[in-house]
Amino acid sequence: MPAPNLPDPNWLYSTVAQCSAAVFGIIGGFMTATLLQLTSRRGALVAEADERHRRLAALLSQRDQAEYDLEHLKFIQLVGVNAHDIYTSHSVEAKLRSLSHQHIDEEVFAKESERLAERIKRVQEK
Repeated sequence: MPAPNLPDPNWLYSTVAQCSAAVFGIIGGFMTATLLQLTSRRGALVAEADERHRRLAALLSQRDQAEYDLEHLKFIQLVGVNAHDIYTSHSVEAKLRSLSHQHIDEEVFAKESERLAERIKRVQEK
């Protein structure tokens, strides 16, 4: 009896290999697209965070300036109430130190007192 003519099994192996390669290619494509999308989103988030840090720094600077301006206005008010005593005092610095300035920041008070004393001395010298 003659041996049955069996088809060549190589076509099956070739087809399985091609299908596997196609499936892996499709999955790899999706993974690459997802990775590129995530990388792009990360870059956008980093840029947004940098912009927010810049805005925060600007707002903090504005807040600090506003706080200084408020303390300056408190000093001006204190000087306005005591202007005659300050101007007629023999020692402007001593008179300024003697004023009650508990509600004014010490650094601002010292800086503004020094500036005011210099201005008064220039006016008195004329």
